[in-house]
Amino acid sequence: MARYSLGVIILVGSLIRAIFLGVNLEVMTLPQGGADAVGFERAAWKVAEYGVEDVTTYLRSSSDFIVLIGSAVYSITGRQPYVLGIIMILLGVGVIYFAYRAALELWEDVHVARAIAWGAALFPQLVLHSVLFLREIPVSFCLAGASWCTVRYVKRNDLIYAIWFALFAGIGALFHSGVIFAIPGLLLGVMLARPRGQRGKVKYYAVNLAAAIALSTVIYFANETGFGLGKFGGSLDDTLEQFERQERGGTTGGAAFPEWMRIRGGVADAWKVPIRYAAFLFSPLIPFLVRSPHHLLGVIDGALYLYLIWQIYRNWGAIKHNRAVVVLLVVLLVLNLVYALGVSNFGTAIRHRAKMSPILLLLGAGLPYLRRATRRVHGVELPRSSQSTLVST
Repeated sequence: MARYSLGVIILVGSLIRAIFLGVNLEVMTLPQGGADAVGFERAAWKVAEYGVEDVTTYLRSSSDFIVLIGSAVYSITGRQPYVLGIIMILLGVGVIYFAYRAALELWEDVHVARAIAWGAALFPQLVLHSVLFLREIPVSFCLAGASWCTVRYVKRNDLIYAIWFALFAGIGALFHSGVIFAIPGLLLGVMLARPRGQRGKVKYYAVNLAAAIALSTVIYFANETGFGLGKFGGSLDDTLEQFERQERGGTTGGAAFPEWMRIRGGVADAWKVPIRYAAFLFSPLIPFLVRSPHHLLGVIDGALYLYLIWQIYRNWGAIKHNRAVVVLLVVLLVLNLVYALGVSNFGTAIRHRAKMSPILLLLGAGLPYLRRATRRVHGVELPRSSQSTLVST
């Protein structure tokens, strides 16, 4: 399917999302379409009716910012859930577009870029969240845009893209606090993926110093104002205390992680972090988490993540020399760690990891096509030992 143009991919993605929107509003409530989605929509209508008392409250909460957006729309259109759905669809289409543009810049292969765009258009959680009034697709949109900025910043060494990255991350943090950690993730990735050789080294250090100052300023501003940091008690300074308070709580519900996975012993429980990380990425694929036939539906989602991460692992020898890939991977790992430590059940984990799925698709979805393409030179099948040098960009 990679041969189709971006316009066709966007059209197909839009039609699928439009169908799902109609089903959700007219036929049946889709999975994850109740609870938070219904609550956000009702809250948006209530605020639209009675007005906003203090806008800064919504800017600091990171869970109610979407309510503020919805209320602004409803104040113009009246209570029209289809309008909110269309906005979500447009954001979902934006994810497809940014995934394509970032992939084209990253891999420099139009076929790989189209394969990744198809992945973004058809990925189950991205389709689902593109029709539900939830925070997931706005965050995915921001992270897809930030990924495009990351690739351009690393490959072109242009400060303006680091500033755009900070803007995308800052907006994403208004919807969910954890997104702010994309900024230290970028800084760490740039430090770990320094270019080799002396060419352009002065410009490299000058641009990255300016970028570090700009990105740190965004974090400082968010920490001082509390904008988007509601999940951390309004300040990054309270993050550790907030985490400890959360871990002291009990686990409830059929989707809850086992009690022994909670980190309550400080450093002594450090061995549980990799387990939480794996549970976040792949649950309920992990056998002991599947407790009912209903949970088996989530196994498909976990299997997709396992497949994409496996693609990155098996191609690592070739792609590790691509600095932009390394930086994006560090950003993804940092974000996954933050969210892995913040969830206590795989129902929430499925929604949270979907926020970062555009980055994972960008890194892994096009690799099978790229590997097949590089096996052949002038119609001759290459030995596997030759492939690693060709996949690298």
